[in-house]
Amino acid sequence: MRTRWLPHWGERRQGPINPGWVETTMEHGKSNRPDWHAAARTLLGYLNFSSGKSDPQSYAALNSVFAALAEEDRGSDEDLPLWKRATRHLRAEWESLRNDESGTFGDISQAMAVLDLVEQEVLPSYLDFHSDLLFHQVEDRLFSPFFLARTMELVLRQGGPWDETRRIVNGTLAQLNDYVGYRPLAVLEKQKTEPYPHERVGVVPVYLQDVGVAEGPYRELVTRALKLLQET
Repeated sequence: MRTRWLPHWGERRQGPINPGWVETTMEHGKSNRPDWHAAARTLLGYLNFSSGKSDPQSYAALNSVFAALAEEDRGSDEDLPLWKRATRHLRAEWESLRNDESGTFGDISQAMAVLDLVEQEVLPSYLDFHSDLLFHQVEDRLFSPFFLARTMELVLRQGGPWDETRRIVNGTLAQLNDYVGYRPLAVLEKQKTEPYPHERVGVVPVYLQDVGVAEGPYRELVTRALKLLQET
């Protein structure tokens, strides 16, 4: 998957725009969203066996899990951030696979290590690193399915041993913080300036080619905007 991590708008590309599978249609009163259990297994397989190569299916799978949880939220008083519920459901799905007779999911060490690192180390460190920049943001807006999938991907790229927490966290954040947005600084002509490390931030993609629109508060807006652009 070739991706430009643009702020909030995912990948820019030529040609027709496909809003993706996240558009929900109703048939006989049932949503035709993908089975999130199957999606969870796809993502877990990626986490357990991948070295961090970008895979559209892993992004789509996590998006499907977020979508299923968002549907469950309707009328619910659940206040746990959606991304934490997603990782909780991934762990629960993994438990159901531990006795898989094929043995495919017998060794769960890498996937569990990645989930632990993302949930307990990387994302808390990201919030702490950007405490001045992102203090006013809520986690459900920052940690979208595509942002979470990107974080998992970058953790995998650091490679084991998975108990080298500081190395993995530092390496992941260095790659995750790859965008500099608006800088309210007066820059003289020909003056060279280098952004401070805390000015570099991880973007929140809302659309990716070959995947679609990210589940979240902007899904309907982005889907309609892309449809309008396609028809223009």
